[in-house]
Amino acid sequence: MSVAFQRGTTTGANDLNITVRNPGGSLIDPYRLEYAIFDNTTGVEVLIGSPVNTPNKASLGQYYAPVMIPADANLGDWLIRWTIQETSVDPVYQSVQEFNVIGDGAVVSFTGDPNLDGLIWSLRILLRDSNPDRNYRFRPPASEKFIQGQTQVFGFIWEDEELLEYIYMAVDDFNTRPPVTGIIVSDIAHGGSAQRWRTAVLLRAASFAMFAIALNWIADEFSVGGEEKITVRTDDGEEATLTIEELFSIVHEENMEVVRANLAEAFKRGGLQVKSFNRDTGEVEWKDVKHVLRHNSIRKRILQVSAQDKSVVVTEDHSLFSWKNKVDVKASELSKGDEIVVMDGESVAPAEITEIEELEKREYMYDLSVPGNENFFLESGILAHNSYSISGVSLDIEKSSKYMGMKDQFIGEYDKVVEAAKRSIKIIKGLRQFRYGVGITSALGPLNRPGVQSRRNWVSSGGPSWS
Repeated sequence: MSVAFQRGTTTGANDLNITVRNPGGSLIDPYRLEYAIFDNTTGVEVLIGSPVNTPNKASLGQYYAPVMIPADANLGDWLIRWTIQETSVDPVYQSVQEFNVIGDGAVVSFTGDPNLDGLIWSLRILLRDSNPDRNYRFRPPASEKFIQGQTQVFGFIWEDEELLEYIYMAVDDFNTRPPVTGIIVSDIAHGGSAQRWRTAVLLRAASFAMFAIALNWIADEFSVGGEEKITVRTDDGEEATLTIEELFSIVHEENMEVVRANLAEAFKRGGLQVKSFNRDTGEVEWKDVKHVLRHNSIRKRILQVSAQDKSVVVTEDHSLFSWKNKVDVKASELSKGDEIVVMDGESVAPAEITEIEELEKREYMYDLSVPGNENFFLESGILAHNSYSISGVSLDIEKSSKYMGMKDQFIGEYDKVVEAAKRSIKIIKGLRQFRYGVGITSALGPLNRPGVQSRRNWVSSGGPSWS
């Protein structure tokens, strides 16, 4: 599937295509399937052409968008947003596929070297990242997530330049482990003498890739609007209602005009609390606020979720809580008619979502870290998921820990391969007689060192002759 197009070209059946399946995995023709094209070269999506376009059908469940790339198109990141409705009574979902518009002389291959490209592809196979689409900026594992049978985001998890960098780092690591040093990537890629170390290097590169993914989840923060109000309580019983943005300024002392010393001091000594929901007991309770966080959200969709007379502004990946089973659900996965958890007095109740509206992008969004319950009530009454955090850095512990576990497994396999291979090299070098080329007359040092029972010393000392 092509994902980089020159100006003036028209996409075909093998380019911007989509496969539609039902939850059982069978190909289907959906009730509704439309697409829109956006120029995203500035980081802000700009609609190009009509917001509603009908794709061409290639076969059952197989469709593609016949798009003519403008001759004056901006070079860089573009995207196609698919709108999908499986049946007339099903909710409407969207899937996003990113592509690139390139100049006439641009080279689609990152390296321009088929041997290096092959090495990168081998690493992709090892990582099970073999989706033929190219994606330039998104955080995994979205490529493997399905909503109502439709893939939400298409593309590779890692870019070519990332994987090549991990390969270089793996070679550097390998060269720090004597007795074999001095190998280079080109020898491995082009069938040189170092090609026998290819598997070991790929295993180490895979561990670097997994580590990077774990760090990605630290960066993939989910947030609420700074204008959202919360009620906090200090450990001496004082309550205050203010916006999260104001609370951030207070606890970090960024804006002295809004600093309230009592709240700042309570936060510093761990005595600032917010209302939270204990899903085990079903009760509303006060819980400590560990961190107040501000996230850069310029690349994220901002949604306003309204539930009856209540509303909240969140990033697309921030979670609210389903009333049915009290589990957290991303805002982008909620639909009109779903029921979410809200606070009614001192207990919880359901509220039906009446509207989900996309707002303009924002530079910053905010969040709290509330250990234990991992959620907090906004002043509107809506229950929001919080950010996990370590030392003030938000972190999706579950997803990050899975990738860290895979990293450790790759390192374990790498260590086994390298240790076994280099042990054999040590043995061979230790037993080899460079002067004679064969035999084991001395494994202790040079042939002519005093005191060594070498072949020459043995013969010259009058010992039995060699047969």
